[in-house]
Amino acid sequence: MTAQPVEVCRRRPNSRWTRCRCGPCRHDMYRLNKVVRGGGVPRVSREEAWAAFCGLLDKGWTPRAIADACDLPETMLDSASQRRLRGGVYRFGAHAAARLMTPGTPTVGRVGALGSMRRLRALARIGWSTQTIADRSGVSPTVIRDVQAKRREVIAAVNAEAIAGLFEAVRDRCGTSTVAVVTADREGWPQPYRWDGLDMDDPAVTPVGYGRCDGVKVSQRRR
Repeated sequence: MTAQPVEVCRRRPNSRWTRCRCGPCRHDMYRLNKVVRGGGVPRVSREEAWAAFCGLLDKGWTPRAIADACDLPETMLDSASQRRLRGGVYRFGAHAAARLMTPGTPTVGRVGALGSMRRLRALARIGWSTQTIADRSGVSPTVIRDVQAKRREVIAAVNAEAIAGLFEAVRDRCGTSTVAVVTADREGWPQPYRWDGLDMDDPAVTPVGYGRCDGVKVSQRRR
């Protein structure tokens, strides 16, 4: 009796779509294609994935933060980042493309400080002092001051998450610092309610009643 050849699976790790022709992979692809044809799993194009990846980089996310948020290999995203620096394009596979479209909240690496700055300024506007924010969030007062004053363009992801968590917890509760209120009012920083329903991490978004510059109210600019 002739021995049957042993099938070798050539599927890459974390690959959802594959051209491997071993029995289990063919079965997986048959079922996945059936679901796709029914509209259950829309396939993301490489162009959409590349745009999403570049968008995260433009927001100040490091490849490590993106890898953590999307549950993808950091080496892959490092390579993609280097490719972009050289003016090229990285061709993400279907699995990675789908993950890049729905990133979670990173807990490692660094992210852009814009959203944290907006949250800290909004809290100051309702009376939350630097020291109180630091005590409640666990982020050092130095980081709080630097981010609030726009002296940092990036921030550790864990600190950004802590600031965002505190903001959501106390955005409707006034603090006790008159100095913080006076300073924030003089600088024209918007209150938390002006950000209701808006993505505070999106550079293209502006608070209600304010212009493209976060610190200047529309009525103040017209004087």
